[in-house]
Amino acid sequence: MEELINEMTNLIYNIARKFTSDKDLINELYNQGVLGIYDAYDNYDKNSNTKFSTYAYMYIYGKMYNYININRSIKPNKDAIKLYKLIIKTKEYLCQVNFKEPTTKEIASYLNIDENTISNTINIFKSTLSLDYEYDSCNMASFTYNSNTDESEVVNDLLNMLDDEQRKIIMYKYYCGYSQSEIAKLMNMSQSSVSRFEKKGLERMRVRS
Repeated sequence: MEELINEMTNLIYNIARKFTSDKDLINELYNQGVLGIYDAYDNYDKNSNTKFSTYAYMYIYGKMYNYININRSIKPNKDAIKLYKLIIKTKEYLCQVNFKEPTTKEIASYLNIDENTISNTINIFKSTLSLDYEYDSCNMASFTYNSNTDESEVVNDLLNMLDDEQRKIIMYKYYCGYSQSEIAKLMNMSQSSVSRFEKKGLERMRVRS
């Protein structure tokens, strides 16, 4: 069993870092992850085609999730906060475009991010923050987004007129604070392409505003 836990160490730590960047708390979550390994091992069907690491993932995650749900002092790391902001803005956007609340799968598809990652991020914030989580307002060049309904509708209308790449890049950068290099990795394109799409998108928004 010790050998199996050693093999799973990187996975446990990777999952722990989804919850927090605090080293001490990561170590606490690691211990919970080990308990998850034991539970997964007891329930795993060795004749299954599913890899043990894949099967164990949700056991590890579940132990950590339950732990932070009890210990609410654990705060999400910066990357989780950025992603959560993006999920919230995407949900608002898809609501306005499709006139219905989007599913997790639809949000994941729009952002081109794994559905489990979206679900896990939402669950982290449900357990650590109030459901009416307030995110910081963002300056979008000469466009200011805040809680004012009329202004937010204007910004969303302007975003709707952009190409898909332009809209995503602007949402990533100005709603969520991602750098151009981070956006380039997320969208699998060069940083120069990100810069070009961003510039064109902002120019189109200024012309229409």
